[in-house]
Amino acid sequence: MEELINKYLNQELPKELETNLENNYLFMLTLIKTTNNYKYYFKISDSLKLNYNFLKEIIYLFQTNKIFIFYISDIYLKNTNDFTNYLELLIILTNIIKEPSTLEEEEYFQELDNLITDIFINLNNYLKDEFDNSLGFIYLFDKFNTKKIILNYLVLKLIDKIFYNNYEYEFSNILTKYQESNLKINDFLIKFISKYDYDLAFYISCNLDLLTLLKVDFKVMPDCKILNFKK
Repeated sequence: MEELINKYLNQELPKELETNLENNYLFMLTLIKTTNNYKYYFKISDSLKLNYNFLKEIIYLFQTNKIFIFYISDIYLKNTNDFTNYLELLIILTNIIKEPSTLEEEEYFQELDNLITDIFINLNNYLKDEFDNSLGFIYLFDKFNTKKIILNYLVLKLIDKIFYNNYEYEFSNILTKYQESNLKINDFLIKFISKYDYDLAFYISCNLDLLTLLKVDFKVMPDCKILNFKK
């Protein structure tokens, strides 16, 4: 591969082979990673530009170059019919952006919010039809278990619902419950979540990093009680 890349860079390859390589996932990805130069993206074939796995690799590689990753993302977003890839890409982009500062960045957030709203409308309809008193994690898992980025994003939305939009308890009441318990923070949070959705609690117990942001508001050390409450 190294010799082939060198010949490509030195323009020592037949034109037909060069064209074929520009449509080759492994070669072009290795070339771009080896040179750490995004300009070779503009050499790839149109079909490779719409290869979602290739696109994700390039976005993560050059995520600090927002102009570039927005450009290549928009090509994909405007030409795909794959809903889950479309949704996942928006989540990846908003995670990279964090706080929108331009109209273009805000549009990614707005489009993502619209899609998430639709998903939860469908989820609520499902829960009503099935007379299900859980939060519907299993419904979301069945739809998105092959896309962990999407599933975990939705899980964080459910966590927000339990702790910040709870019809039974204010957040401060939940905090008091924790202070009065003899449980470590992870055990308390998982037990509390299980009151609303046992399957969700089990999934989180296997993916404890999903509790990281929530524990910031509890202001706890990894194995200790609350240091102070962050309002």
